[in-house]
Amino acid sequence: MMLNFRNHYLFLGFLTVAWLSMIAIANPVGNFPLNDDWMYARSVYYLITQGQYKVTESYSPVLITQVGWGTLFCCVKGFSFTSLRISTLVLGLIGIYFFYFLVNNLTQNRVLAFFSALLILVNPLYFSLSSSFMTDVPFLSLVMIAMFCFFRAIQTHQRKYIIIATVFSILATLIRQLGIVIPLAYAMVCWLENGQAAKQKIKHFIPFILTVLVLMIALIWLNNVVHSGIHFFQSGSIRPLFKSIIPKFYIRTGYVLIYSGIFLFPLLLSITRKSFKRLSFINRKALAVFVICIIPSFVCVYNKFPCNNAVNNGFIGPHLLRDAYVLHVLELYTFPPLVLLTIFLFGAVGAVMIIINLWSVGEIFFKEYKNRSLSTLTINSRLLFITLCLVGYSVLIFPPDLYIDRYILPCIPLIWMIICTREIERVKAPFLVFAAIYISVITLFTTLSTHDWLEWNRARLSGVNYLTQKMRISADKIDAGYEQNGWLLGGEFSKHTDKTWWFVDDNEYMLAFRNVPGYQMIKEFKYTNYFPCEQRSLLVLQKRK
Repeated sequence: MMLNFRNHYLFLGFLTVAWLSMIAIANPVGNFPLNDDWMYARSVYYLITQGQYKVTESYSPVLITQVGWGTLFCCVKGFSFTSLRISTLVLGLIGIYFFYFLVNNLTQNRVLAFFSALLILVNPLYFSLSSSFMTDVPFLSLVMIAMFCFFRAIQTHQRKYIIIATVFSILATLIRQLGIVIPLAYAMVCWLENGQAAKQKIKHFIPFILTVLVLMIALIWLNNVVHSGIHFFQSGSIRPLFKSIIPKFYIRTGYVLIYSGIFLFPLLLSITRKSFKRLSFINRKALAVFVICIIPSFVCVYNKFPCNNAVNNGFIGPHLLRDAYVLHVLELYTFPPLVLLTIFLFGAVGAVMIIINLWSVGEIFFKEYKNRSLSTLTINSRLLFITLCLVGYSVLIFPPDLYIDRYILPCIPLIWMIICTREIERVKAPFLVFAAIYISVITLFTTLSTHDWLEWNRARLSGVNYLTQKMRISADKIDAGYEQNGWLLGGEFSKHTDKTWWFVDDNEYMLAFRNVPGYQMIKEFKYTNYFPCEQRSLLVLQKRK
């Protein structure tokens, strides 16, 4: 793909060292599931152990590419969640590389590309999800590769880049159906080029048509041969499409802006002042009106901030044990209100800076577009391509009733790529100090909190092994939390009101962080928490008779 590593090896090397250092501290070793990845791991497990592609749960993503990728890493030593996490971490690093090259392609600024990639690398959403077998990072990494190849196709019009981009678009779509927006955005950009006959314009839709065709064939196979029950888009996402659609888009736009503002804050500081100066007087007034209109969405976001799942208030990863999630008897560490408010205010200020920069980009784009054809503006063609990808992704991900933080992850690099092409002002020493501190704080939180998430799950695995292997207790008599119950039991959700709803048949034994009324402790497994640094325990409980 004509990547010139010679001019970039120092930056790529530093990104690699940073990634490996964070992995070493987080220590993603252990044969245990995280979040929803037990669902996806089952298909790999059956493929490795039985030689058959099976799906025992109904989930949203198509997942075929990820199952194949994870299987490659399990071929050497057999199935394990550690191997699956390694597969995601490898793809995560590849995604960082290609994001670096995307920004460099847009700006021709290796230093800016490096800091852009570094901020995504240390992002708690990106790193924590890379430390699992969730679909978010593998999908985003393949999207980054496909976008880079489409960039090159827009610049050179060479067929080889179109072919490679189409392949990676298909691979991304075979993880999550949302990948279809990438070739569609490319087709729409090429359609706008002047001087082409209708027949030539239609050819640009071939990557999109092929991607959709492969997706439909995959869905037919999954539903009729594998019996997966997966749809083009889950029915749960379609039903609310026209129900309260405007409030959802409004509030969720606020979520995207706030989260992107938090994680891009140092970069935004370096470009916003000049972007604002470029705006005409009329556009400044229009911008002020828009900001006033969008601020109420920030207030709505603050009422439910953070929106939880991957990154929570003071910790990473959901604590899906009965005492913490259902009974709410566990007092988890959370940020003091002042700290949480400060984080939110950084996000709000960053969100306003994003709006200013997007407004400035839009003004320049339309001024230049009036004077010349889009075909001569390769930078604007690429910006339009990224914008269409962002809009297409948002249109598909905003409507569902369920909306959690990891859905925001792809929006962050896309937003930055749209606005990073503005000329960077000369960076002064105070800004560099602030940026270094800001990145260091995010890195520490990301690394230490991801370690803690993995650590207590290792302790939970020890508790499960103690009950099932040493005490010979059947798994259907244990409430070990959502992930372990799902992996060990699966099946339908429990309908018993006195039991946890996730797959629990008999709750004679339970794993918990604290004593639960009606139970007595029979075993304790200690583990070390890094954020904050303290010794904690996971308890094995038995129901009192």
